[in-house]
Amino acid sequence: MSALVWQLDVAAGLALTLASSIVFGDSMEFLGFRLGLRTGLMGSVVTPLLTSIPELVVILYALIAYHGGRGSEVAEGTVIGEPFLVSTLMLPLLVAFSLLRGRRGLSAEEELLTPLVVFVALFPSVAAPELLADSKAKYLAAALLMAAYVVFTATQSRAGEPLAEPFKSSFMGRAGLAWGFLQLLLSLAGLYVGAGVLVRGVVAASHHLGLSPLEVSVLLVPLATAVPESSVAFLWELRGHDSLAVGALIGEMVLYATVYPAVGLLTTPWQLGPHGIAAVAATELACATAAYEVWRGRISWVTMLLGLGGLAAYLTMIWA
Repeated sequence: MSALVWQLDVAAGLALTLASSIVFGDSMEFLGFRLGLRTGLMGSVVTPLLTSIPELVVILYALIAYHGGRGSEVAEGTVIGEPFLVSTLMLPLLVAFSLLRGRRGLSAEEELLTPLVVFVALFPSVAAPELLADSKAKYLAAALLMAAYVVFTATQSRAGEPLAEPFKSSFMGRAGLAWGFLQLLLSLAGLYVGAGVLVRGVVAASHHLGLSPLEVSVLLVPLATAVPESSVAFLWELRGHDSLAVGALIGEMVLYATVYPAVGLLTTPWQLGPHGIAAVAATELACATAAYEVWRGRISWVTMLLGLGGLAAYLTMIWA
Protein backbone atom coordinates (compact mmCIF):
# COMPACT_ATOMS: atom_id res chain seq x y z
CA MET A 1 0.00 0.00 0.00
CA SER A 2 1.46 3.39 -1.01
CA ALA A 3 1.95 6.22 1.47
CA LEU A 4 -0.85 8.23 -0.13
CA VAL A 5 -3.31 5.34 0.19
CA TRP A 6 -2.74 4.76 3.91
CA GLN A 7 -2.84 8.50 4.56
CA LEU A 8 -6.22 8.66 2.84
CA ASP A 9 -7.39 5.61 4.79
CA VAL A 10 -6.38 7.15 8.12
CA ALA A 11 -7.94 10.53 7.25
CA ALA A 12 -11.16 8.98 5.95
CA GLY A 13 -11.38 6.57 8.88
CA LEU A 14 -10.86 9.37 11.40
CA ALA A 15 -13.43 11.60 9.69
CA LEU A 16 -16.09 8.90 9.37
CA THR A 17 -15.54 7.68 12.93
CA LEU A 18 -15.82 11.23 14.27
CA ALA A 19 -18.96 12.06 12.26
CA SER A 20 -20.59 8.76 13.23
CA SER A 21 -19.67 9.36 16.89
CA ILE A 22 -21.47 12.71 16.84
CA VAL A 23 -24.56 11.20 15.20
CA PHE A 24 -24.48 8.29 17.65
CA GLY A 25 -24.31 10.57 20.70
CA ASP A 26 -27.07 12.77 19.30
CA SER A 27 -29.39 9.81 18.75
CA MET A 28 -28.72 8.37 22.21
CA GLU A 29 -29.50 11.68 23.92
CA PHE A 30 -32.68 11.95 21.89
CA LEU A 31 -33.75 8.41 22.75
CA GLY A 32 -32.81 8.93 26.41
CA PHE A 33 -35.15 11.90 26.62
CA ARG A 34 -37.99 10.20 24.73
CA LEU A 35 -37.68 7.03 26.85
CA GLY A 36 -37.72 9.03 30.09
CA LEU A 37 -34.31 7.97 31.42
CA ARG A 38 -33.34 9.59 34.69
CA THR A 39 -30.40 11.96 34.98
CA GLY A 40 -28.38 9.69 37.30
CA LEU A 41 -28.67 6.70 34.98
CA MET A 42 -27.93 8.82 31.90
CA GLY A 43 -24.94 10.60 33.42
CA SER A 44 -23.24 7.79 35.34
CA VAL A 45 -23.95 4.74 33.21
CA VAL A 46 -25.47 5.40 29.78
CA THR A 47 -23.30 8.36 28.74
CA PRO A 48 -19.91 6.69 29.47
CA LEU A 49 -21.07 3.55 27.68
CA LEU A 50 -22.32 5.37 24.60
CA THR A 51 -19.25 7.61 24.29
CA SER A 52 -17.00 4.55 24.35
CA ILE A 53 -18.89 2.71 21.58
CA PRO A 54 -16.59 4.07 18.80
CA GLU A 55 -13.52 2.68 20.56
CA LEU A 56 -15.26 -0.65 21.19
CA VAL A 57 -16.10 -0.95 17.49
CA VAL A 58 -12.46 -0.28 16.54
CA ILE A 59 -11.25 -2.86 19.08
CA LEU A 60 -13.65 -5.60 17.99
CA TYR A 61 -13.08 -4.94 14.29
CA ALA A 62 -9.31 -5.13 14.73
CA LEU A 63 -9.55 -8.42 16.64
CA ILE A 64 -12.08 -10.06 14.30
CA ALA A 65 -10.79 -8.83 10.94
CA TYR A 66 -7.11 -9.51 11.62
CA HIS A 67 -7.44 -12.67 13.77
CA GLY A 68 -4.85 -11.52 16.29
CA GLY A 69 -1.36 -10.42 15.23
CA ARG A 70 -1.37 -6.80 14.13
CA GLY A 71 -5.08 -6.57 14.90
CA SER A 72 -4.30 -7.37 18.54
CA GLU A 73 -1.77 -4.55 18.59
CA VAL A 74 -4.33 -2.08 17.22
CA ALA A 75 -6.87 -3.25 19.80
CA GLU A 76 -4.36 -2.93 22.63
CA GLY A 77 -3.20 0.47 21.40
CA THR A 78 -6.82 1.66 21.36
CA VAL A 79 -7.41 0.45 24.94
CA ILE A 80 -4.24 2.17 26.14
CA GLY A 81 -4.46 5.17 23.83
CA GLU A 82 -7.73 6.71 24.96
CA PRO A 83 -6.83 7.17 28.66
CA PHE A 84 -3.25 7.99 27.64
CA LEU A 85 -4.31 10.85 25.36
CA VAL A 86 -6.96 12.08 27.81
CA SER A 87 -4.54 12.20 30.75
CA THR A 88 -1.45 13.48 28.91
CA LEU A 89 -3.02 15.85 26.38
CA MET A 90 -6.74 16.61 26.73
CA LEU A 91 -6.79 17.20 30.50
CA PRO A 92 -3.56 19.25 30.45
CA LEU A 93 -4.97 21.38 27.61
CA LEU A 94 -8.15 21.90 29.63
CA VAL A 95 -6.05 23.08 32.60
CA ALA A 96 -4.00 25.33 30.29
CA PHE A 97 -7.24 26.76 28.89
CA SER A 98 -8.38 27.69 32.39
CA LEU A 99 -5.00 29.23 33.23
CA LEU A 100 -5.07 31.36 30.06
CA ARG A 101 -8.44 32.67 31.18
CA GLY A 102 -6.81 34.03 34.35
CA ARG A 103 -7.92 31.24 36.67
CA ARG A 104 -5.85 29.10 39.06
CA GLY A 105 -6.76 25.84 37.39
CA LEU A 106 -9.87 23.68 37.50
CA SER A 107 -11.96 23.44 40.63
CA ALA A 108 -13.03 19.85 41.21
CA GLU A 109 -15.75 18.26 43.29
CA GLU A 110 -15.07 15.20 45.45
CA GLU A 111 -17.39 13.09 43.27
CA LEU A 112 -14.64 12.99 40.62
CA LEU A 113 -12.27 11.26 43.00
CA THR A 114 -13.90 7.80 42.91
CA PRO A 115 -13.58 7.17 39.14
CA LEU A 116 -9.98 8.42 39.15
CA VAL A 117 -8.98 6.23 42.10
CA VAL A 118 -10.74 3.17 40.63
CA PHE A 119 -9.02 3.78 37.30
CA VAL A 120 -5.55 4.17 38.82
CA ALA A 121 -6.04 1.02 40.89
CA LEU A 122 -7.30 -1.17 38.04
CA PHE A 123 -5.69 0.18 34.85
CA PRO A 124 -2.62 -2.10 35.23
CA SER A 125 -5.10 -4.90 34.41
CA VAL A 126 -4.33 -4.15 30.75
CA ALA A 127 -1.35 -6.45 31.33
CA ALA A 128 -3.65 -9.33 32.34
CA PRO A 129 -4.24 -10.72 28.81
CA GLU A 130 -0.49 -11.21 28.38
CA LEU A 131 0.14 -12.61 31.86
CA LEU A 132 -2.81 -15.03 31.90
CA ALA A 133 -2.94 -16.00 28.23
CA ASP A 134 -2.37 -19.73 28.82
CA SER A 135 -4.16 -20.01 32.14
CA LYS A 136 -7.76 -20.85 32.92
CA ALA A 137 -7.51 -18.14 35.55
CA LYS A 138 -8.09 -15.63 32.75
CA TYR A 139 -11.81 -16.45 32.82
CA LEU A 140 -12.01 -15.70 36.53
CA ALA A 141 -9.99 -12.50 36.04
CA ALA A 142 -12.31 -11.38 33.22
CA ALA A 143 -15.37 -12.08 35.38
CA LEU A 144 -13.88 -10.11 38.28
CA LEU A 145 -13.09 -7.14 36.03
CA MET A 146 -16.63 -7.14 34.63
CA ALA A 147 -18.03 -7.41 38.16
CA ALA A 148 -15.85 -4.49 39.27
CA TYR A 149 -17.38 -2.32 36.56
CA VAL A 150 -20.92 -3.37 37.51
CA VAL A 151 -20.23 -2.51 41.16
CA PHE A 152 -18.69 0.81 40.15
CA THR A 153 -21.68 1.85 38.02
CA ALA A 154 -24.10 0.75 40.73
CA THR A 155 -22.36 2.86 43.36
CA GLN A 156 -22.00 5.86 41.06
CA SER A 157 -25.56 5.91 39.73
CA ARG A 158 -28.04 8.26 41.31
CA ALA A 159 -31.77 8.13 40.79
CA GLY A 160 -32.00 11.80 39.84
CA GLU A 161 -34.94 13.18 37.92
CA PRO A 162 -36.27 12.33 34.45
CA LEU A 163 -34.63 14.30 31.64
CA ALA A 164 -37.14 17.13 31.59
CA GLU A 165 -35.74 19.69 29.15
CA PRO A 166 -37.28 19.51 25.68
CA PHE A 167 -34.79 17.90 23.34
CA LYS A 168 -34.49 18.58 19.64
CA SER A 169 -32.39 16.12 17.68
CA SER A 170 -29.77 17.99 15.68
CA PHE A 171 -30.14 15.65 12.73
CA MET A 172 -33.76 14.51 12.90
CA GLY A 173 -35.62 17.45 14.39
CA ARG A 174 -38.57 16.56 16.60
CA ALA A 175 -38.73 13.04 15.29
CA GLY A 176 -40.40 9.98 16.74
CA LEU A 177 -38.72 6.99 18.30
CA ALA A 178 -38.57 5.18 14.96
CA TRP A 179 -36.46 7.96 13.46
CA GLY A 180 -34.28 8.03 16.57
CA PHE A 181 -33.56 4.31 16.28
CA LEU A 182 -32.91 4.71 12.53
CA GLN A 183 -30.35 7.42 13.27
CA LEU A 184 -28.78 5.11 15.85
CA LEU A 185 -28.50 2.24 13.35
CA LEU A 186 -27.03 4.52 10.67
CA SER A 187 -24.42 5.82 13.11
CA LEU A 188 -23.45 2.26 14.10
CA ALA A 189 -23.05 1.36 10.43
CA GLY A 190 -20.85 4.43 9.95
CA LEU A 191 -18.77 3.45 12.98
CA TYR A 192 -18.24 -0.05 11.62
CA VAL A 193 -17.16 1.17 8.17
CA GLY A 194 -15.02 3.93 9.66
CA ALA A 195 -13.36 1.46 12.04
CA GLY A 196 -12.49 -0.83 9.13
CA VAL A 197 -10.90 1.95 7.10
CA LEU A 198 -9.10 3.35 10.14
CA VAL A 199 -7.67 0.00 11.27
CA ARG A 200 -6.48 -0.73 7.72
CA GLY A 201 -4.79 2.67 7.57
CA VAL A 202 -3.17 2.23 11.00
CA VAL A 203 -1.71 -1.16 10.06
CA ALA A 204 -0.35 0.25 6.78
CA ALA A 205 0.98 3.38 8.49
CA SER A 206 2.97 1.24 10.92
CA HIS A 207 4.80 -0.33 7.97
CA HIS A 208 5.69 3.00 6.35
CA LEU A 209 6.64 4.78 9.58
CA GLY A 210 8.71 1.91 10.97
CA LEU A 211 6.52 1.72 14.09
CA SER A 212 4.34 -1.03 15.52
CA PRO A 213 0.55 -0.86 15.06
CA LEU A 214 0.29 -0.40 18.85
CA GLU A 215 2.44 2.73 18.78
CA VAL A 216 0.48 4.23 15.88
CA SER A 217 -2.96 3.38 17.26
CA VAL A 218 -2.11 4.77 20.73
CA LEU A 219 -1.82 8.20 19.11
CA LEU A 220 -4.11 8.10 16.07
CA VAL A 221 -7.32 6.32 17.12
CA PRO A 222 -8.08 8.58 20.13
CA LEU A 223 -7.77 11.66 17.90
CA ALA A 224 -11.13 10.66 16.43
CA THR A 225 -12.79 8.84 19.30
CA ALA A 226 -11.91 11.32 22.09
CA VAL A 227 -12.90 14.47 20.21
CA PRO A 228 -16.64 14.46 21.12
CA GLU A 229 -16.13 14.33 24.91
CA SER A 230 -13.16 16.71 24.68
CA SER A 231 -15.27 19.29 22.83
CA VAL A 232 -17.98 18.98 25.48
CA ALA A 233 -15.34 19.39 28.22
CA PHE A 234 -13.99 22.65 26.79
CA LEU A 235 -17.53 23.98 26.38
CA TRP A 236 -18.35 23.23 30.03
CA GLU A 237 -15.10 24.88 31.20
CA LEU A 238 -15.91 27.98 29.16
CA ARG A 239 -19.24 28.15 30.99
CA GLY A 240 -17.49 27.78 34.36
CA HIS A 241 -18.65 24.21 35.11
CA ASP A 242 -15.26 22.72 35.93
CA SER A 243 -16.44 19.48 37.49
CA LEU A 244 -18.68 18.74 34.53
CA ALA A 245 -15.76 19.50 32.20
CA VAL A 246 -13.40 17.11 34.00
CA GLY A 247 -16.17 14.53 34.36
CA ALA A 248 -16.76 14.56 30.60
CA LEU A 249 -13.13 13.50 30.11
CA ILE A 250 -12.75 10.91 32.84
CA GLY A 251 -16.30 9.53 32.89
CA GLU A 252 -15.57 6.50 30.72
CA MET A 253 -11.98 5.79 31.77
CA VAL A 254 -13.03 3.08 34.21
CA LEU A 255 -14.17 1.06 31.17
CA TYR A 256 -10.54 0.96 30.02
CA ALA A 257 -9.45 -0.51 33.33
CA THR A 258 -12.17 -3.17 33.58
CA VAL A 259 -14.36 -4.07 30.59
CA TYR A 260 -11.81 -3.70 27.78
CA PRO A 261 -9.02 -5.68 29.51
CA ALA A 262 -11.67 -8.35 30.17
CA VAL A 263 -12.42 -8.42 26.42
CA GLY A 264 -8.70 -8.84 25.81
CA LEU A 265 -8.52 -11.72 28.28
CA LEU A 266 -11.28 -13.58 26.45
CA THR A 267 -10.09 -12.91 22.90
CA THR A 268 -6.34 -12.54 22.52
CA PRO A 269 -3.05 -12.68 24.49
CA TRP A 270 -1.84 -9.24 23.51
CA GLN A 271 1.62 -8.10 24.58
CA LEU A 272 2.37 -4.68 26.00
CA GLY A 273 6.06 -4.39 25.10
CA PRO A 274 8.24 -1.54 26.40
CA HIS A 275 6.35 1.19 24.57
CA GLY A 276 2.99 -0.06 25.83
CA ILE A 277 4.33 -0.22 29.39
CA ALA A 278 5.65 3.33 29.00
CA ALA A 279 2.22 4.59 27.91
CA VAL A 280 0.54 2.84 30.85
CA ALA A 281 3.11 4.29 33.28
CA ALA A 282 2.64 7.83 31.93
CA THR A 283 -1.13 7.45 32.21
CA GLU A 284 -0.90 6.13 35.77
CA LEU A 285 1.34 9.00 36.88
CA ALA A 286 -0.85 11.68 35.31
CA CYS A 287 -4.10 10.22 36.67
CA ALA A 288 -2.69 9.61 40.16
CA THR A 289 -1.57 13.25 40.24
CA ALA A 290 -4.99 14.40 39.03
CA ALA A 291 -6.67 12.26 41.73
CA TYR A 292 -4.48 13.84 44.42
CA GLU A 293 -5.30 17.31 43.17
CA VAL A 294 -9.03 16.51 42.99
CA TRP A 295 -8.75 15.43 46.64
CA ARG A 296 -7.17 18.83 47.33
CA GLY A 297 -10.04 20.54 45.47
CA ARG A 298 -8.27 21.96 42.40
CA ILE A 299 -6.46 20.57 39.34
CA SER A 300 -3.49 22.85 38.71
CA TRP A 301 -0.44 23.34 36.52
CA VAL A 302 1.20 20.35 38.25
CA THR A 303 -1.16 17.90 36.51
CA MET A 304 -0.74 19.86 33.28
CA LEU A 305 3.07 19.69 33.30
CA LEU A 306 3.25 16.03 34.35
CA GLY A 307 0.74 15.05 31.67
CA LEU A 308 2.46 16.94 28.87
CA GLY A 309 5.83 15.69 30.10
CA GLY A 310 4.60 12.09 29.89
CA LEU A 311 3.38 12.66 26.33
CA ALA A 312 6.70 14.25 25.32
CA ALA A 313 8.65 11.39 26.89
CA TYR A 314 6.55 8.79 25.05
CA LEU A 315 6.96 10.54 21.69
CA THR A 316 10.71 10.79 22.26
CA MET A 317 10.87 7.10 23.13
CA ILE A 318 9.04 5.81 20.02
CA TRP A 319 10.95 8.08 17.64
CA ALA A 320 14.38 7.56 19.22
